[in-house]
Amino acid sequence: MGSHSAGLRLRSIYFFLAVIFLSAGGFIYFSFRSTDLIMFGWVDSLGLGGVFAWMRGYFNPLGKALPSILIYNLPDGLWFLAGALFIRSIWLADKKWRRVYLYLFYFAAVLEEILQALAVIPGTFDFLDLLAFAAAALLDGAISIYVNKICPAQKKTENHTVAFQRSGA
Repeated sequence: MGSHSAGLRLRSIYFFLAVIFLSAGGFIYFSFRSTDLIMFGWVDSLGLGGVFAWMRGYFNPLGKALPSILIYNLPDGLWFLAGALFIRSIWLADKKWRRVYLYLFYFAAVLEEILQALAVIPGTFDFLDLLAFAAAALLDGAISIYVNKICPAQKKTENHTVAFQRSGA
């Protein structure tokens, strides 16, 4: 497998996983969280209120049996994980910038929680969200190790120029 196709395959895997985790977090949020949240206003303005009302009607009773950590903290961890995987997908070929953007992303997520605690931005600080971020960061690292084992990219080698000599006629 060539370097380009291996890289494309890795990008696709990271992107696909990010979409899965983002969708799972969104599903939990839309199914079980309060409709007083700002995002539900956006859903209504997009004309999707009926779809999500049906989904909530179908799945919301299940929420009464779920622990609150699954309803309130798991979506944040899933979204955090999705964000990290999107960054891996985008900056796959450049390890330096991938790390820079991952660390900026981690910092922004933690800063958002701290600013909520200080009432600088709206929202509710929850220490369990920070733990969900930490668990997601560890899972991101584990996924990266696993994905790179099952789909190794071709290692960079020194660029050697090979001169082809043409036989004289």
